[in-house]
Amino acid sequence: MKLGYGSGGSRSTVMGGSALLAAAGNLQQVIRAAAAAQFGCRPEQVEIRDELRTVRAGALARSVSELAAEGLSAEGTFHNDRRTYSYGTHAAHVAVDPATGHVQVLEELLYDAQGQLLTGTLASYLLPVAEDYPAIRSISLEMFPSPISPLGAKGAGEGGIIPVGGVIANAVADALAPLGVSIDRLPLTPARLWERIQAAPSGLEHCDRTQQVKTPASGGPEPIIGQNSDRPLA
Repeated sequence: MKLGYGSGGSRSTVMGGSALLAAAGNLQQVIRAAAAAQFGCRPEQVEIRDELRTVRAGALARSVSELAAEGLSAEGTFHNDRRTYSYGTHAAHVAVDPATGHVQVLEELLYDAQGQLLTGTLASYLLPVAEDYPAIRSISLEMFPSPISPLGAKGAGEGGIIPVGGVIANAVADALAPLGVSIDRLPLTPARLWERIQAAPSGLEHCDRTQQVKTPASGGPEPIIGQNSDRPLA
């Protein structure tokens, strides 16, 4: 690559992919010109067939690998000062154990007043394990290609990252709403949720039992099921 500015900002496919597409088109023209020189015809008379494996002009044919032995190369560039915007939504379905405050994905970086990291080792950092990871189903819809790049691609790198905290927090808030528990900060550690549940004005005895679907192995209170909602955090 002679010129490039990295892959930040979800630009890899939009910019780099479009440049590769341009380079591939230019390479086809180079292949046609090389074949035409050997066939004694015009480049536009040369057909590239068999998924770029052979070239043909009338009854004459050669393999592209034979042409490539003589040295073939092409370059392509793509410049665009307009941005592409993708769109998407996240939904979560969670179960909260009111006896322990356990939710699945847990993560927190703590610092002291001097900015020293306090959770720098696995002894103090709550590391997610296999049972903490939810089942993830991703659905991609390519219904509206972008009009500002030849691939029609849109940057979507942040789509799987940015909404996660909010969607999980809102699902937990929905599950704990019958207890009068409000969620106003991340991460949703078991200790933090347990403290909120214990301090809730309604208490566990007023929990909507229709939201409790199964009894945990511990024999404690049944998990409370919640789903993502559009309600903002308290």
